[in-house]
Amino acid sequence: MKKKILFLLVFVVLSGCSNNSKEVKKQGNNTEQNNKVIDPDNKERPKSLSCCEGDEKIEPKIYDMTGQELISIENDKVEKERYLVVDTRSEEEYLQGHLKYAINMPADNFKNLIGRIRDVEKVIIYGHNKEETRVLAEELLADGFVYVYNAQGVDEFSYNYVIYKNLIGSEFQKIINKKEEAFIDSRDEKDFNKSHVENAINVNHNNLDNIEDKLSRDKSKAIYLYDYTGDRSVIVAEYLQKLGYNNLTISIDGTKETQFKF
Repeated sequence: MKKKILFLLVFVVLSGCSNNSKEVKKQGNNTEQNNKVIDPDNKERPKSLSCCEGDEKIEPKIYDMTGQELISIENDKVEKERYLVVDTRSEEEYLQGHLKYAINMPADNFKNLIGRIRDVEKVIIYGHNKEETRVLAEELLADGFVYVYNAQGVDEFSYNYVIYKNLIGSEFQKIINKKEEAFIDSRDEKDFNKSHVENAINVNHNNLDNIEDKLSRDKSKAIYLYDYTGDRSVIVAEYLQKLGYNNLTISIDGTKETQFKF
């Protein structure tokens, strides 16, 4: 008799646990459903409410950044790979001069362009001033970004500028697919020989003395540059600008970061 009573007690306890488990699972599914947002392309993705770094829970927030801190990141070949720098001024202002590795996402269309960078973990934005870009930083948080850095603007800090354009890897791939433009590949010759963009020329970024002989005489013609990480292309682009070439575009994501289809 005692065994029967014990068996009934165990059965009741297990049944209760099973029901509680189902209820928790149901609540979890509802939470997941509530935490989804719709992007401009009508694609659902989970909205990041927090992030974990090791055992530490990181809450989404906006971090203030000085101009000097931003310059230090851009000048560090390792650190600069951990961030995406976004210039939020107009396209016209961007083309007149911008930070070395910055892409352009104008403030007046910023929200519609966020989809371009959703695979990026850490984003640094700058514009005219921090008060102006604070609003844009909040839009990134609302979209699910966790690490957002609001840097001093061009009216608040004296930056050095470049005038070539920068594209992220996915956008550069679209240019490759057209197979109509001039490309400069500054990777090592052995990697160039394995695969490269059709009709691309291979240059040594440490020896550019005769590069003009390989290019069109028309210095306004579009030229697209790529390498492993973007660093070599920066050297080549700055050299070409001194020679008068004024329509240069770099992939800031090189072949080590993007699997280009040549």
